[in-house]
Amino acid sequence: MRTSQHRRLLWKCLLPGLPLLAALLIVHWGAQASSATQGGGPKQLENADVGDCAACHGPAMSLPKDHPTTKGQARKDCDKCHNGKKAATLRGKLPLSHLHALGGVSCADCHGSGDKSAVGTEKCFECHESGEAVAKLTVPQDKVHNNPHDSPHYGTDLDCVLCHHAHAKSENYCSQCHEKTQVVP
Repeated sequence: MRTSQHRRLLWKCLLPGLPLLAALLIVHWGAQASSATQGGGPKQLENADVGDCAACHGPAMSLPKDHPTTKGQARKDCDKCHNGKKAATLRGKLPLSHLHALGGVSCADCHGSGDKSAVGTEKCFECHESGEAVAKLTVPQDKVHNNPHDSPHYGTDLDCVLCHHAHAKSENYCSQCHEKTQVVP
């Protein structure tokens, strides 16, 4: 008899709380599902199709509503409009990981399969040759800017990741001390 009284008491106490528990779980699961676009940042899916923004960013797209679909596009497709004439260039607008993906470089090409740790400058030089080679490509056309890859302080020995961030907005390392306006991809 005592067991049935405990059971009734348990149900009397728990039953009113079940709807509240269910509501809390729904809110929690909903918050987890939308965290990719609200504060939690995008998911880093190594198997997402190039240009499939929603795969990582969720339904809250970062592109304007009237923007054509980007799924399956390559960088050359983007540059048809984003050439500085029709629309602003993508320089400084997309994280380096996006530019690499649009150029046909997959996550695994830099990180290996399943590895999400940061890559070092030596990995960059597997494609981009050397600091000296990159410096030759980035000689400024004006007399105002220094070559960002041939620093008066560090030469061509600065680590790439000090300026170029694959999964976040890149920055100009020199701007910590100098007033620099160069856009870093």
